[in-house]
Amino acid sequence: MTGGVQSTNAAPRRSRSVWRSCALIGCASTLGICAFIFVLAGMFSTVDTRRESTPLSASTQAEAEATTAQGSPTPEISPTVQSDRPVIPGITAADITLNLEKKGFDCDLWLGQVNPQWTCTLQLPGDAGEARVVVHGYSPTRILYIDATVMAWHMSIVDAATPILGYVATLPYEGAEPEKARDWVKQAIAAGGEHTMVIGAVRFRVYGTDFARTLEIEPEEGVPSP
Repeated sequence: MTGGVQSTNAAPRRSRSVWRSCALIGCASTLGICAFIFVLAGMFSTVDTRRESTPLSASTQAEAEATTAQGSPTPEISPTVQSDRPVIPGITAADITLNLEKKGFDCDLWLGQVNPQWTCTLQLPGDAGEARVVVHGYSPTRILYIDATVMAWHMSIVDAATPILGYVATLPYEGAEPEKARDWVKQAIAAGGEHTMVIGAVRFRVYGTDFARTLEIEPEEGVPSP
């Protein structure tokens, strides 16, 4: 507080009261940020490495082609443009979107002119930022690559991105090592800069800025499509 000193004790008492109030506000703000981190850690701390879906039979694959992550009928997906480009082995759109929805993401299917795209978004607690996961594929059972980005405005990007991108790294695919992938992503986010690693037939890439971190998951070049 500023201003002249009065001869009575009223002003000093008011000044001390204001400073105490400001101190309390500062503590509350710090506690709020800590609460955001605590909530995120709680949401994504438990990684379920069990794959809920069994290997797809012909009937199961047909059902997967006709359903969205929410399990409701979708518009018919028109024939897509396919090439010899490899896909992520042993993972479907439902494997990704259903797992993300369990963590609070909202997922939507966009039927593009070339290939379908699934977008899942999550607002961080207290409007501290946003997470977005975009899945690109030839079809619901042939996934080309996954882009996951976390943006933070009112908290540390490391604290915001680590639990979310670490969880995305554990999504099931053929040859996956969920714990290894999560631990590597955690270290890559903390280190900053750009980092890559290959697990099985899949390449992980982490990069970003002071306010955003991105995880890319795609087939390793030279590995044929299943």
